[in-house]
Amino acid sequence: MTARNASGQASGDTFFEKDDKIDPMYWKELMSMDPLDVCRRSLAAYNETERAYELRVLNDDLLVYSDQKRVTRVSEPASGNDRPPGFNAVLVSVHYLIRAKEIPIAREYITETEVTDGGFFFKGPHALPSWKVEKKFGNDAAMFIEKGHLIGGKPVRFGDAALEFLVLPRVRIAYVLWISDDEFPARSQILFDASAEKHFALDVLWAMCNLVTNKLLAV
Repeated sequence: MTARNASGQASGDTFFEKDDKIDPMYWKELMSMDPLDVCRRSLAAYNETERAYELRVLNDDLLVYSDQKRVTRVSEPASGNDRPPGFNAVLVSVHYLIRAKEIPIAREYITETEVTDGGFFFKGPHALPSWKVEKKFGNDAAMFIEKGHLIGGKPVRFGDAALEFLVLPRVRIAYVLWISDDEFPARSQILFDASAEKHFALDVLWAMCNLVTNKLLAV
């Protein structure tokens, strides 16, 4: 079954979504936490006036209101097609604030099969969405870099073209692209900073990849 968002459009989420809302238990857990502890672990800030967490997610500055169970973007969109935060952004933001560990980015990339239990999980309906990147940018590395830059991507030296994204203050991933030629089709791979699994369960890592990929394709 393909999940749909509040407007009835297919969202690409097949694992969590129920009327575009995350489980209320996560909002309740976040609301019960000490904002000072949350900010220390996550490197977010707490806006006393708004009673909301200020969190940078990719190119977006977000306000996370735990008492109102909502997330609002306060920065300008990257383009006219850059939609406001949807299910993946809400899920990833809230889980990050709840689960983030006070540890540095490892600065070492690993594949999904090197993530603990990732070789089992990232298959079938939970396969990473790298195929979307191949389909969209498989013949155009320049466009891949251009679009990635709009959502905060920085070029790195992998494959034929690659982008590094600081998705959250302590979570970094990279998208690697190999352009198609006469011998081989286009190929793409998503790499995780080795510390990413310390902050997120596998299902939330998957949601994070959907968030980044959908924004990359949309802008």
